[in-house]
Amino acid sequence: MPVSTAGLLLILFGLALLIVEIKVPSFGVLGLGGIVSLAVGSLMLTDQVPGVAPRPALTLSVALAMAAILLFLGRLAMRAHRQPASTGVAAMIGLRGRALAAIEPGLPTQVAVRGEIWNATAEAPVAEGEPVTVVAVNGLTLRVAPDRVHPQGASSC
Repeated sequence: MPVSTAGLLLILFGLALLIVEIKVPSFGVLGLGGIVSLAVGSLMLTDQVPGVAPRPALTLSVALAMAAILLFLGRLAMRAHRQPASTGVAAMIGLRGRALAAIEPGLPTQVAVRGEIWNATAEAPVAEGEPVTVVAVNGLTLRVAPDRVHPQGASSC
């Protein structure tokens, strides 16, 4: 069956753009270009065969469905990218806990944060059992400050 070379090349180019979209952070631009190339290439593919014509409505509806799926997944990826860190040092900053012993400025002691016991120091005195907030992390030692916002106790201990 004779096919249009330009249509076939557009389809291959569209597939290549969709594959590159997965690897390169183009925020959907390459994906949309790939979908348009696939749609136009599909419409051009069998122009030379008499009696065989692609249905433009079907081709365009498939291309629009692919574009909608790509945009939806791209939006989900952007939302996941904007979420705060959930692991590592960055995730520890701002967590609340409680002092397991009285903390004197500059002297290490222990605090409970997220059910874990950590070595900690503070720049201000903290009484035993008082809620604290993590303000910095230095290796395996937390620097904490008294949690004056939630004085009833820390719920994330």
